[in-house]
Amino acid sequence: MKTYYILSGENHWGGWSGPFHTTERGIKNRATRERCKGARWAEIYELLPETVREREHLVLLDDNLKPTWDFRDVPIVEE
Repeated sequence: MKTYYILSGENHWGGWSGPFHTTERGIKNRATRERCKGARWAEIYELLPETVREREHLVLLDDNLKPTWDFRDVPIVEE
C-alpha cells in the first residue's frame, strides 16, 4: 500500500483530500468518486517519503498511475 493525495475542483480552484493509504485500484476509485460528486477534474499525487537527500514531497501521477515528475509540497489538510 502507498500513500496518496487527491487534488480536485473546478476551473483553476481546487482542494486537497487525503492522505489515503490504499492500493492503486482504491485510489483510482476515490478519484472517480470525486469527479462524480461534482468536481470537474481530480489529480492523483503519490507521497514520496523523506530520504537523506530529499525532503518529503508529492509527485503527480498520470491516468496509468505513472509519475509525470511534476512535484509539489505536501499539503496541510484540515479534518
